[in-house]
Amino acid sequence: MASIQLKTIKKSFGPVDVLKGIDIDIKDGEFVAFVGPSGCGKSTLLRLIAGLESITEGDLLIDETRMNDLSPKERGIAMVFQSYALYPHMSVYKNMAFGLSVAKKDKAQIKERVMNAARILQLEEYLDRYPRQLSGGQRQRVAIGRAIVRNPKVFLFDEPLSNLDAALRADMRVELARLHGDLKSTMIYVTHDQIEAMTLADKIVVLYDGMLQQVGTPLELYHQPANLFVAGFIGSPKMNLIKGKVIARDESGITLDIPHLKLGPVQFADAQRLEPGDDITLGIRPNDFSDKGGQAGELSGSVLLAERLGNETVVSIKAGDQIWTATIDGLNPVRLGDEITVTFDPQSIHLFDKDGKALERLNLSSLIHETLK
Repeated sequence: MASIQLKTIKKSFGPVDVLKGIDIDIKDGEFVAFVGPSGCGKSTLLRLIAGLESITEGDLLIDETRMNDLSPKERGIAMVFQSYALYPHMSVYKNMAFGLSVAKKDKAQIKERVMNAARILQLEEYLDRYPRQLSGGQRQRVAIGRAIVRNPKVFLFDEPLSNLDAALRADMRVELARLHGDLKSTMIYVTHDQIEAMTLADKIVVLYDGMLQQVGTPLELYHQPANLFVAGFIGSPKMNLIKGKVIARDESGITLDIPHLKLGPVQFADAQRLEPGDDITLGIRPNDFSDKGGQAGELSGSVLLAERLGNETVVSIKAGDQIWTATIDGLNPVRLGDEITVTFDPQSIHLFDKDGKALERLNLSSLIHETLK
């Protein structure tokens, strides 16, 4: 296990700046996910940690030792790629043992490490099989086993589940969570799938356009996104983000003008940042709406789409020229063209200033902290 520090890491390919100054601290034994859209720099950052790319500027420390000039094999790291890259002519055992054999490790030691990895990954009965005789999930486990046998300080995963179907990805998420619990190793996991990040990681790093947007626990990113990008990226279905204006600010809170939305004054910890006339963006998560009534906030409109998912229905609601998404009861019989009213707690809303920076919601940080204790 190992701690990792990234200090103002920059990476350029010629005139193109891919990473623009990344600072991250990863604790010993943490499971950290790097997320963001394609091209944001998350895989490049992983390759810099692995030593597969050189760092243009900044320092990488593992256990407080500078790693910039060390080769990949000297860093105590094992990497699992998106492609399984198994040798088709070798058995599962030989695939897992190959790296140790090349390193001329003792045969008894190789066997002990391979058998231990096979036990952890439940591959013992497949050791004599060849990759073509395995399912996609089993092949990915072999690739992970090949990393485990090296006893690395840090595991790096570069979108390892993206080639699997949805059901198998869900199963493998459970396997990876169990693996982290068993090994208690430091793990860094790159994915564009926020569900993988939310369900697996202790801490999530959100990247966009080569810059760090926010670092926090899954609950922190979901309930208190730092800016508009994080708010729109984290959460499924996506947060509703609607433009509006500040009408007034006094001791009762901030009064907003949001077309077709019934909403009284709302209070935020740093409300003094806003003044009457300021442009704002209001955010409401679809799951914060209800079709049961009884809440002070209200939205009415016509149904454009009803996606029935069984226990819940996701509806698209047209109110004026805006389209909102709300998650309602799965047994609600609402159909295309019906008029619908949904309600919400005004304190569940998010506000972002004209620069896209979030206002701090009252008492939320302490609530999240209590939940995680």
